[in-house]
Amino acid sequence: MISNRVSRHALACACLLMFASATVAQTGDALVNFENRAAAALDITDKQRRVVLATEMQLTPDEREAFWEIYQEYAAEFRAISLEQARDLETFLRNYENMDETVANELIRNYFDQEKRLLKSREKYLKRFRRVLPEQKVMRFYQIDNKLNAVYEYELVMRIPLIPLPQN
Repeated sequence: MISNRVSRHALACACLLMFASATVAQTGDALVNFENRAAAALDITDKQRRVVLATEMQLTPDEREAFWEIYQEYAAEFRAISLEQARDLETFLRNYENMDETVANELIRNYFDQEKRLLKSREKYLKRFRRVLPEQKVMRFYQIDNKLNAVYEYELVMRIPLIPLPQN
């Protein structure tokens, strides 16, 4: 079970995301510097993730160096996809009131493409983590990563309104 310390860090991440995603509720309002805000929120989230991982992974000195080198690349790939998701969220918010078929189709296609790439990336890094960590620590990493992703996604999706249906 994830420790209370990790739960507190996850809660801190959630609070930061609530602040960072406050603009999501402003559909139709000016979304000034949305991508910059998303990047800043990702920076904060990444720092929190690193604190949680450093605490919970219990890496030996030899494992630590190899793990963080791989994790740096792993996090960079996820950040790039997360920024794409932020751009799509901005598109969604700009078009929220009058979403047409073309924009809706593009956002759906982008969503599935991003999810496929995230899974492919997780699988790619699984091989690399296995080369430097025992299997139990690899599993622990993916458990922690999954829990932190779930907190992040939950906080974000709870602030994104459902698209209004067209009036017939």
